[in-house]
Amino acid sequence: VYNKDFCETFTVLNLDLKLVKSIIFNPEIDELITGGVGGVKFWKYKMNQKSNSKVVAMSNYELYLRADYPHMGGNWVTKVELDVATQQVFCCSVQALFCYDTEGKLLLEIPNPH
Repeated sequence: VYNKDFCETFTVLNLDLKLVKSIIFNPEIDELITGGVGGVKFWKYKMNQKSNSKVVAMSNYELYLRADYPHMGGNWVTKVELDVATQQVFCCSVQALFCYDTEGKLLLEIPNPH
């Protein structure tokens, strides 16, 4: 994760992260949403307790996994979009187009949209 000055502030290499194909930011609740292999994940920022001597914006924050929906959008999500006003997440996969709320409830599924 990089800050506004493109300085690395946090890495998620140590977490169980699979290939990410799409990433979006939800400005309503300051959350990152990633989609890719393994479905959709919702990430929150939190201040860490580590002492950091670097003077870098956001260097004392890290991401933690708020929710993991491995079946959201199928097992291979190629694109994730967010309607900020309605807080609906749209997931495109090779098998269908899905619409969920930000708590993982399926609202709509269009199978084989090709």
